[in-house]
Amino acid sequence: MSALTDTFLADIAGLDPELEKVRLETLAYWNEETPPLTIAYADIGRAIVQHHDRFDADMRRNIYARIEEGMVSPDELLRTAVATGMIEAMSGRAGRLGTWETIRAFFGPASLYHADWWHNG
Repeated sequence: MSALTDTFLADIAGLDPELEKVRLETLAYWNEETPPLTIAYADIGRAIVQHHDRFDADMRRNIYARIEEGMVSPDELLRTAVATGMIEAMSGRAGRLGTWETIRAFFGPASLYHADWWHNG
């Protein structure tokens, strides 16, 4: 992970104690090693979907705005981590939980484009 991808993920996880707990659990699992970006971002993506119903409107806006920022970032590593880690994990989890249409409605344009592409295969 890079300083930018680390900071970005910590910022999103820092929005909610449960997301931060997942981030810290991922880091602890990998112990001395740095977790692969896609795994670290996927863990947070799945947690966003898992806890989505308890987030208030402001929290959802903040989370999805950050995801969109990552998708339009000039940093290729960050865009890739958000797309192939976070958004793809969100799509998969929401599909399994039957909440895809609910989750889908919150994505910004760049995020939604990738989410739909991934979800619809």
